[in-house]
Amino acid sequence: MSLRAALDRRSGRWPLYVVFGAFPLWWALGIGAFIFPLAAIPMALSLLTRRPLRLPKGFGLWLGFIGWMLASAMMLHLAPQAHSGRALAFVYRGSLYLSATVFLLYFYQRSSRQVPVKLVLGVMTWLLASVMLLGVAGIVVHHVEFRTVTERLLPHSLEANAFVHSLVHAQLASGTSLLGFKVARPIAPFNYTNEWGANVALLIPFAVALVYMTKRRRVRVLLVMGLIASVAPIIISLNKGLWLSLSVGVVLIALRLAARGRAKAFITVLLAMAVVAAVVLLTPLGHVIMDRLAHSNTATRSSLYAQAQQSAAGSPVFGYGSPVSTTSQGPSVGTHGQLWTLLVSNGIPAAALYIGFFGYSLLRFRRLQGQYLWLHAVIFIGLVQMPYYNALPVELHIMMVSLALLARAHAEEPVLSPAPARARPSLAPGPLQPAPAQAGPLSASLQ
Repeated sequence: MSLRAALDRRSGRWPLYVVFGAFPLWWALGIGAFIFPLAAIPMALSLLTRRPLRLPKGFGLWLGFIGWMLASAMMLHLAPQAHSGRALAFVYRGSLYLSATVFLLYFYQRSSRQVPVKLVLGVMTWLLASVMLLGVAGIVVHHVEFRTVTERLLPHSLEANAFVHSLVHAQLASGTSLLGFKVARPIAPFNYTNEWGANVALLIPFAVALVYMTKRRRVRVLLVMGLIASVAPIIISLNKGLWLSLSVGVVLIALRLAARGRAKAFITVLLAMAVVAAVVLLTPLGHVIMDRLAHSNTATRSSLYAQAQQSAAGSPVFGYGSPVSTTSQGPSVGTHGQLWTLLVSNGIPAAALYIGFFGYSLLRFRRLQGQYLWLHAVIFIGLVQMPYYNALPVELHIMMVSLALLARAHAEEPVLSPAPARARPSLAPGPLQPAPAQAGPLSASLQ
């Protein structure tokens, strides 16, 4: 293989290493929330040179959302307590929606030779390991925080903005008294504790899929041990949304394996769930779960959700451009869940287009098996999290990478077809069968 051919084969991999692999570094520098739009610029330029540009089926729904989201900018000045900071918040979120679009298209164009699925799983598993190690560090030394380079370079007017400060300031964990005493909840390498929980739930399926694909026994054992060890920080984080979305995702996988007759894989999932249950019940972790369920802040959440519904009803078509500030010192309405962010910021049609795009993808790729079964679960988990977790800045990009791999697999590789009546069902995640349809060109993809 010539040097030029080797470089061309590997040229599409750099965003994995630079963005996801080095994400803890960007967090420490204070640009973790901005690395996606920054990386999307050269990625978008590379897309402009590709002819023809392939689009996954159903992409028209996402384009409709992007257009509606941009149109909602005209409502920024109509919101209660409108101020210049709302325009800044709109630009920030809008840039992330656009960069997520670029990530989807970029990885969808790359073949399995250029960007192997196993490589993506490996990088995402590395990111998960980094998140877990920083989470444990936050639990142990929760008081550590520091001013990042970006924070020091920002003008004082921007640094004084609470929203901007939360994006550029670095801290390992935050203290809470949810259980009646001081508890450290991990944050790093993100900006909020809920963001930590949301990303962990989305990254774990990548690690499990890597277990399926790894042939080396030692690596597989190491991965399994790491997943078991992650149970402790997941529970200590007190993220009920993480517990819920991850549990629902695993149950979905188990049901799909059972429906497909994958007896061995189904039993493996059940055994894994039994091991996790044993670790929880036979250790003090079980008491942490019971205490967390007994001490909840659902009243505050319910109040925010009720205010979000009222705000959405006040401007149902285009929303208000960005979340709405309240007269109190509490968080803005429309910031505690991607669903509410869409409804308040961009209107009911935008939320319907957003959900419709990912819902259509779930249905379209439901027959993919093997490692793609777990990537399919990433999309499902992301939708489950919508009422209580935001999807920006990192989560949506993880979902888009997963979606690009699913769409590429559906186009390039076979899809599992129903077994003949007399055929003996396979006991393990088997190979994929011929796909019934190919991804169409630009004109067909918008239909």
